[in-house]
Amino acid sequence: MDWFKIRSRRLREKSVDPKWILENEKDLKIKDLGYGGCGKTQLWNLPGHDTPVVLKNIFDPNTRETDCLREAQILEKLNGAGGAPKLLGLSPEIGCYFMSFLGLEDLETLSHNQEIGREKLDDLFWLKAIESIIKNLIKIHKKCIVHLDLKQNNVMVDRTDPKCPKTSIIDFGLSTHPGQPWVYGDYEKNRIDKFLEFSPWTCYEAAMGQPVTTKSDVVGVALLIKQVIGIMDRKPHQLMTMALKGLSRDPKERPGLKTYLRTTQKIIKFFKAKFG
Repeated sequence: MDWFKIRSRRLREKSVDPKWILENEKDLKIKDLGYGGCGKTQLWNLPGHDTPVVLKNIFDPNTRETDCLREAQILEKLNGAGGAPKLLGLSPEIGCYFMSFLGLEDLETLSHNQEIGREKLDDLFWLKAIESIIKNLIKIHKKCIVHLDLKQNNVMVDRTDPKCPKTSIIDFGLSTHPGQPWVYGDYEKNRIDKFLEFSPWTCYEAAMGQPVTTKSDVVGVALLIKQVIGIMDRKPHQLMTMALKGLSRDPKERPGLKTYLRTTQKIIKFFKAKFG
């Protein structure tokens, strides 16, 4: 594929010479950040940027060029909506792109620390984190993007204001547009149960290779809420009931994000009044 033929001039303007990336990795790479099923991320000092940036490297040599372009186009379309990382540069020939760095602390780490007693965050903190995640996902959906990989380690948390956590949703490697099938879907029916047991944040219709909708992301939100409520001192039963409904295999049975948001905000108001 000659990726310079793509329509987005903004993407062409952000092209980075692949030779430059390979030649400067040793000097500019700060450290490895993590590995996933499709690629790895590194922290870099990129010339022209005051703060470190993230380089994502896609593994599969057969698809990395098209995968890189697809992910880059999604980030470019989002342009930071929902706290998503901003695209800074790309080199599809070697399956790499640069994006803004959103910190090292994710929801999974915070939840684990709370669970083992290393840290104690109050219930309002967790409720406000849920509220922030839902608001961000609504903004992402308004850009006609379905995330499809919403889980604790894909939610970064900024605790600059300890009473009002800000979240950012990252990793759009599996994302697509409403009405499109999931790029990794179409599992055989006899393998669906095992797959969903391994990745319970994935919705049934995506795994089946069916067209996804914004309701497809409700499964990830519902599981996040269920997990967060599990480490809270006081359990908001109304929110837990909604979370369980959101895990349904039938999209029609899942509450919408705005319903989750309203319920969460009502519970926050109640907790503030009763528990301060």
